[in-house]
Amino acid sequence: MKLLDRTGDRARWSASKLSGVIAMGLLLTVVTKYGVAHSLWFDVPAVVKTGQPVPVKIYFGEYHENLREISGGRLDERSNTKLHVLGPAATTTANLRLKQKQNHFLATLSTKKSGVYDLMATDNQSPVVDYTKYGIGVIRPIFYARARLLAFKKDEVSERTAAVKPQLDFDIVPLTRALDIRAGTLGSTPKQEIPFQVFFKGKPFTGKAEISIYAPNGWLWQPRIDAQGIGRFTPLWPGVYVIDIVYLEREPGTFSGKAYEAIRHRATLTLPIRDFK
Repeated sequence: MKLLDRTGDRARWSASKLSGVIAMGLLLTVVTKYGVAHSLWFDVPAVVKTGQPVPVKIYFGEYHENLREISGGRLDERSNTKLHVLGPAATTTANLRLKQKQNHFLATLSTKKSGVYDLMATDNQSPVVDYTKYGIGVIRPIFYARARLLAFKKDEVSERTAAVKPQLDFDIVPLTRALDIRAGTLGSTPKQEIPFQVFFKGKPFTGKAEISIYAPNGWLWQPRIDAQGIGRFTPLWPGVYVIDIVYLEREPGTFSGKAYEAIRHRATLTLPIRDFK
């Protein structure tokens, strides 16, 4: 699959053009205004050997378009991104230092203990932007991203894993852990339904949001969430899926001396889907 780094406003390559309907729902091509559809997302292995240093990558761009912004370009806009890690059994926490590379941010995670590590990124220091021409208005954008990985060592079982709890102001939490610590696997398999729940400031999200789920081949599914912020989807192929949710909070204010009409929250959850093997 071809990878595109942004080197100019018109540089763009689409991974696929979609034209049909599958049993799950409507699948569409993505047509977006430049920059408005950008999000942060993680790129981490699903399972690593305990004790192995893990490279944690965070991209900014459009996952479904294989578009990663680059240093010296729009990646610089996310230079205030912070990375927080919640360790096995939620007993350890750490803030990892991110280094800006050519087309991503990079940190190294130490996995001294077996178990699940929850990775969470936030950029809440972005300047106010005027998206009036896109029908959004003058906004303060805030970006969030979440992912999980399992550190595994044969014959070593960590403490019982607790249910995932919301940690970010706008958070997407997997309700099915799809985790077998004894076998060393993390992630559902194709055709298994995956429920997730959206939270806003610690409570189930009840507002209106744009929800997109991107498959590794660029296909898109747009599900609904219920009154408790719970949504579901069924992946068809193995690989990395990204759930991307945007919420426009109509709460005016000022940030860094500039007035805005609303806060635009954008969150992602990266999910590994294992092969049947």
